[in-house]
Amino acid sequence: MTGMISLREPFLCTSARKFVSMVALNLAAALVYPASAQVKGPRVIQFKAAGVNDAVLRKDYRHAEFHFLIDGDEYTVSETGDLSIKTKQGAARTVRLDFPDPPLMTSIYYCVYDHDLLITYYFLLDALIQTPDGKNVKGKIEQARTMRLNRRGLKRKWVVINGGLSDSPGVPVLADDSLYLTTVGFIAEVDLRKGYGLWQHDYVGRPDNHRPIIFAVPRVTDQYVFFDEAEIGQSRPLYTVQVRRGTGEIIQIKPISKSPQH
Repeated sequence: MTGMISLREPFLCTSARKFVSMVALNLAAALVYPASAQVKGPRVIQFKAAGVNDAVLRKDYRHAEFHFLIDGDEYTVSETGDLSIKTKQGAARTVRLDFPDPPLMTSIYYCVYDHDLLITYYFLLDALIQTPDGKNVKGKIEQARTMRLNRRGLKRKWVVINGGLSDSPGVPVLADDSLYLTTVGFIAEVDLRKGYGLWQHDYVGRPDNHRPIIFAVPRVTDQYVFFDEAEIGQSRPLYTVQVRRGTGEIIQIKPISKSPQH
């Protein structure tokens, strides 16, 4: 697989008769449809943005710091990717996030999955950038990785790259036991339990001009995930990519309606 690399370590009745009838109907329904079958829709968890210091607001990433709280435990991430925890009992620990070069952290998103910490961290890397006239110049691109760690011990379980060498990674979303990732023209699904990529599409473009799509946060239903085009100045209409969960089969790429139908 290219683009996404797994670096795994080893969600009052008015009569008694009406009341009795209602109870009987509910009991019958429970016998025919188990409780698990009555639950509709996936368990979706949105990532939260970590707090930032003034340096981040000024885009002075050399002095950036990020912070967030989970159940009274304090987490901080330094500009160079040191993740620290101070528990409400006073215990402290620091680990290094995974990245290829000394980075500058730009933003942090996090959530809790199965009592573990999921953290998506965005950073700037030195890269050769191609100008419109075809020249390669030195610059920086923003990339992201998502890591699963023990929430208090900060022991790493796995880490994945959110896309390939593309710039502008999107914010992931968690649904049941899957993580959905995006970057420019790139979409993927990762098994949260093991950190393995289930499928990925390395280039998804608009049907009208074939330019790679920049995605918003994915929308997830029982069977499908919808990767909507972000509203950041692209040509209209905006498109959505409907993909079957688990297999990665692209069902269709169509314009987004005002009231999306799943």
